[in-house]
Amino acid sequence: MPLQCELKSKYKIQGKELKSTKIYRKKPDFILDLIRFLGKENIPIFIEVVDKKYFISANIVNCHVLPAYSSPPETIFSQKARNDYADFIYYNAPNSVFYKFINACKFPSIETLLESFNEIQSFVKGYFPSNEFSVFLLKNIEESVKDLDKLKIINQKEAHLMFIPIPDSSKKGKSIWMLPNLSSFTSIYARINQYLDGEIANASIIHDEQAHFDEIISINKKLLEGLNMENSIVTRTAKYAFSDSASLQFSESHEYGAIQVADILAGLAMRYVQEKIDGTNSNDKIIAAYNQILRISDPRRGAGVNLVTTSKIHRELHF
Repeated sequence: MPLQCELKSKYKIQGKELKSTKIYRKKPDFILDLIRFLGKENIPIFIEVVDKKYFISANIVNCHVLPAYSSPPETIFSQKARNDYADFIYYNAPNSVFYKFINACKFPSIETLLESFNEIQSFVKGYFPSNEFSVFLLKNIEESVKDLDKLKIINQKEAHLMFIPIPDSSKKGKSIWMLPNLSSFTSIYARINQYLDGEIANASIIHDEQAHFDEIISINKKLLEGLNMENSIVTRTAKYAFSDSASLQFSESHEYGAIQVADILAGLAMRYVQEKIDGTNSNDKIIAAYNQILRISDPRRGAGVNLVTTSKIHRELHF
């Protein structure tokens, strides 16, 4: 009898499909048993948890403050600096900073971009000059405004696009910005490549059905595989240099128990991290389940939980 059937029978779970939303609150013992089994069988777990507010903070830094076109080659130190500035924005910026940035992405124009720049300037001036982060942010936003003026002379219609994320296109040709599930997929794919020591052709990826985003995921998978990583920074937990390709298919979750298991594990990590961010007390069995994932993780091989959030939250979650 498959594992999920045994556990469903043990915990009297009805229905054909396992759903994290129902099991997280009502059956935390089920989740703990599931993770213990995966550890016993040496089955690696790859989870990405994206704090969406931090995700936007990082995009503000990468597009407005330190845009790629004007930045020197990335180093470990510059990466840390980007993270520190994203942390500062995350914890101190008013909601208006995030709304203006999102608006500049949804309705790209010179006007909406300048509104976003102005909102950040207004925010950091409240900390200026006593805070080193505010000094840096203000200086770099002023540089971005000057660069925008120079770029407008070269190409008036495209200048503002240098300061917002590159969008993906939906099946209907609509631009979509900052898809966390896309960056999560590419990160997990690179982590699996690390785990398999580059023998990625041995992997078969079955993704839950994505009616609107399957083409975007497939296209970006191919783009990732074709990247020239010769001068890139080596990441300890992921291998972004691909010498081959894994197969990828999209299927409905009720057809594959493994997709349902993945949903439960991802749901556990997402909800537990959200409770930590909100300051909510978690169920003891949920804490035990999450800590069990950490115990069976092997970050050097890419296996475990990758958090896209602030350094403070990383520390609180034992990373």
